[in-house]
Amino acid sequence: MEEKPIDISLKYKLVLIGDEGVGKTSLMDQCVRDTFSEKYWPSIGVDFICKTVNFNNKNIRTQIWDTVFLLINFPIILWISY
Repeated sequence: MEEKPIDISLKYKLVLIGDEGVGKTSLMDQCVRDTFSEKYWPSIGVDFICKTVNFNNKNIRTQIWDTVFLLINFPIILWISY
């Protein structure tokens, strides 16, 4: 049985930026997977996960980006695509 594609009304991107070990990955896992681990594994690079929720009869898709932020005197460039 083939699944029907979901009609997305709104799309958001959320980029989590912060110092190492503050809980960016834990926050992402808690919001999307409804899990929490007290163990610490440092993130390497960038990871993202999507979650779609229905709110007021609108499907809202959110991309949550988990980044490793190293302040080494280089500019941060964030982009938004539609």
